[in-house]
Amino acid sequence: MNLLTQNVTSEQVTTAPMRCVPPIHNIKCDCCKHIDSSRVAKSWFVTFSNNQGWRQLNSPHFEFDSVCPRCVQELTEFYQNKQVPA
Repeated sequence: MNLLTQNVTSEQVTTAPMRCVPPIHNIKCDCCKHIDSSRVAKSWFVTFSNNQGWRQLNSPHFEFDSVCPRCVQELTEFYQNKQVPA
C-alpha cells in the first residue's frame, strides 16, 4: 500500500478576509482541523509550512489537500505498520 506525500502549495493556504496589513494567512489540516496562521508573505508561509512538515496526502482510500505534521506522521506509521490492503 502506497501513501503519496507532496508539498503543500499556495492553493492550500487561505487569506483571512480582514482589513489587516499585512494579511493573515491560514492553513488547516483536513484530518484533525488544526490551523496554523501567520502574517508573513504568502510565499514565505508556504515555504514555512513545508519545512514544518505540512503535506498533501493521497492514497487509494483518501485524498487530503493539507495535513499537519502530526497527522502525516500518524498516517504514515499506520500505513507502514498495518499494511493496509488496496
